[in-house]
Amino acid sequence: MKILAIQLARLGDIYQSWPGLRALKRMLPDAEIHVLARPRFMGAFEGLDAVSKVKVFPSQDILSAYGAGDVAATAAEGQILTPRDQLAVAKIENVVRDLEDESYDWIINLSFSPLSADLTSLLSGPDTKVSGYTRFDDGYLNLPDAMSAYFFAQVGHDRGNRFHLCEIFGTLCEVDLTPADWRAPVLPAVRTELPGEYIAVHVGGSESHKSISVSKWISILRHLRGLQPFKFVLIGGQEDADKGLQLQSVAPDGEVLNLAGQLSLLETMSVIANAKCLIGPDSAPIHMASLTGTPTLNLSVGQVNHYETGPRAAGSVVLKAASEDELMSNVIGDRFIEMVHGLRYPLGTIEVKPGTPSYTGSTTREANFVWDFMQAIYMGTQFPAVEELIFLEGIKQLADVNSFMLEQLEGVRTVEDLQNRNALLQRGEEVIETIAKLVPALAPLVRWYQTEKVRVGPQPLDRVLSRNIEIQRLLQGVIEIYKPGGAPATQPEKDAL
Repeated sequence: MKILAIQLARLGDIYQSWPGLRALKRMLPDAEIHVLARPRFMGAFEGLDAVSKVKVFPSQDILSAYGAGDVAATAAEGQILTPRDQLAVAKIENVVRDLEDESYDWIINLSFSPLSADLTSLLSGPDTKVSGYTRFDDGYLNLPDAMSAYFFAQVGHDRGNRFHLCEIFGTLCEVDLTPADWRAPVLPAVRTELPGEYIAVHVGGSESHKSISVSKWISILRHLRGLQPFKFVLIGGQEDADKGLQLQSVAPDGEVLNLAGQLSLLETMSVIANAKCLIGPDSAPIHMASLTGTPTLNLSVGQVNHYETGPRAAGSVVLKAASEDELMSNVIGDRFIEMVHGLRYPLGTIEVKPGTPSYTGSTTREANFVWDFMQAIYMGTQFPAVEELIFLEGIKQLADVNSFMLEQLEGVRTVEDLQNRNALLQRGEEVIETIAKLVPALAPLVRWYQTEKVRVGPQPLDRVLSRNIEIQRLLQGVIEIYKPGGAPATQPEKDAL
């Protein structure tokens, strides 16, 4: 079997896909696994022996067509595409032809993006197994599997998901992960002599809202130096080299070694593997540390859901903050000392644990309800009890509009009937979406409902109607649980949703 895994995301997502790809190779030892990655990030697959070939998607080369000064930027009369569009399309066609020649049996799209959906659709034939985002024949998004639908509906920093991205990737690969899937590759020696015992500090960040400023790092490292005389080794990309120099310049001689911008990815992983622990924001090094088993103090700043992208090495801790101003040096210091000495963390600390969710720590009652509600919808667990009047009022409103939607759909017999009722049906959908905005606890249910509508795809009218009616009835099944007289013990069948 020949498999293509499409991973067009950044370094962090690539390292989080390692366990799933390893498990896939373990389950299918004779399979030939290729990956498709962008040139800038393809180095993150170095050392992953589960992958036999890394294919390049030349995104910059394709985009360069739009900066070609000698190519017209306006379309000729009667043409839709400009010459620059045509040049970009030609470059994409070259990539697609090369990949088509491989005749893949299974395409796994690990990138949840429009571009990756386009590529998956272009590369898949009638006999190709597909997992992840793709396209229907009419070009609309196709969510062919349960995890793709779940991701589309429920994953993101502002949603209640508590499945880690590693498990999401593993599910797309149709494997169960084991601890052995998180392991470091064979690592090179670092060219620079390292201290005998040190703390690795990642001073960069893949996105500005996740990064920590030089002034904040100075404050943090000064406080840590006062607690225990550890050496610090700074890591990061080329763009972090100046930040590393600034931090080194204000530290006592010999206390900070700046390697930011000086190491390959595998050398960076080697530094992390030999460190006492890693301190850093949400970015690739914490996922390297998950593979090397290095405890991580994750300074999680900004719009990040640690349940999805936090560290996985045992003993790791997440300190969440809306901005770096909320990161208190004394709190960081306390967790740091507890981590390096193996002490018990205080109650409420967000700490890594086995299983799903992968973290302990106090959360709000509202957040716990949303997660329990999502598990009931998708996994068939018990629907949680609820007392909030606004939720029950939202259920009542959903019941009314859903009954209206069912009545309209069940009255359709012809295309003309559907056209005549289309405005009413659209209005019903708008009301359902408004209810989710007014009652956030109902949003997971509404997003599930809307996603199932997206999944219907182009079919004959009778099938489209049948599936839409089925979705409305499944929604009604959940509504009935929370209506007066309903009971969380009576719910739709586990696999119904």
